[in-house]
Amino acid sequence: MAKEKRSNNLVGGRFKNICVVGLNRVEYLTSDSEESIFSDAWQDVFDDHSKKKTALMFFAPSEIDDQIVDPYAYLSEGGEEDEDMVAATQQTLGDTPLLDLIRMKENKPNSVHFMVAADIIFHWDNDGGYIQPTTAQTWVRDIQQLLKGYPRMAAAKVYTNWDREKLAELEIESYAMQDMPLDTNAWINMPSMQDKYGNAVLGLSILAAIGAFGLLHMQQGQITALNSQIRSVESSMPNVAAMSGISSLLADQESQMRYNALMPLIVKDIASSIETSGMKIEKLEIANPEPRQPPKQLMANITAERKVYRGWLQEEPIAKSILTHSVSMVGVRKPPTGGRFQLEGLIPLNLFQQKVEEIQKKLEESKQVDEPTATEETAS
Repeated sequence: MAKEKRSNNLVGGRFKNICVVGLNRVEYLTSDSEESIFSDAWQDVFDDHSKKKTALMFFAPSEIDDQIVDPYAYLSEGGEEDEDMVAATQQTLGDTPLLDLIRMKENKPNSVHFMVAADIIFHWDNDGGYIQPTTAQTWVRDIQQLLKGYPRMAAAKVYTNWDREKLAELEIESYAMQDMPLDTNAWINMPSMQDKYGNAVLGLSILAAIGAFGLLHMQQGQITALNSQIRSVESSMPNVAAMSGISSLLADQESQMRYNALMPLIVKDIASSIETSGMKIEKLEIANPEPRQPPKQLMANITAERKVYRGWLQEEPIAKSILTHSVSMVGVRKPPTGGRFQLEGLIPLNLFQQKVEEIQKKLEESKQVDEPTATEETAS
């Protein structure tokens, strides 16, 4: 009988493998088995061929001033003081999904979750997450002690691939590690860091491009008329294959004209968001990821100056700022680049054109409100 597929809202549904980094031990398991592999370091069980499908889970405690630790520094053998080792760790991990457990939080009151893996018990509630060491011999007793800190009626769940039958005496719900809910707040390097719709108005850039849009709409009107004529011809001719081919060519031409009209706005928008973020860049490229096809979306590649940014703590705020202040990009990610800070931004042309048209409409409405009517002019 085939296994029931897990939901993407669960750790085992989103990731094929799970690697939990404890205090002095690592536990590695796959979605196909509840059997675990144990080691002293995550590097010992890490597989370059499957790292994109492996969730690396760890607990990076906050500093005294509540500043969250750089995850790459925490996972590095040399710590944050060894910058070269931190950069090497970041290069090794690449785009491996990183789940920092300290960021997990339960929104429901009187609820607590326990994760038992490696050599730790991680438990989280609506106040935050906590960690304590444990062993294969004492973990059930440790959970029992932790439960005493919660109201008797508190809803508790345990996620572990250890012998869950030992929990029977506690009368507590228990699940495999793969069935643990995936808290996206903990996934610190999601490919798309956030879904957002920019509120920034392009202002002068849009006004400067209104002429280009006027020409675009006129050309689109001509294309619509040609398409109408083609449909009329198709209805009266037995050979419609050739006409369909022409229709396809016209659709390609329309897509290319839209690209040509939007390109100046996209460049100004991204340049403005980079300037706002304060990022020092060496190169900005905007390209069609499928150059042989009319563009439906574009990819912005932003490369920082060399040796300016070192590590996640410097790069993450800049990436978020660029995405927040850009109207054209709906998501950015940091590709594995061997330590060089780069960003890739996704630009869907249809969505961006809709946003531009909405802004144009608001500008026109605002202009009409500001202009005096004929009656007002006569009265004055």
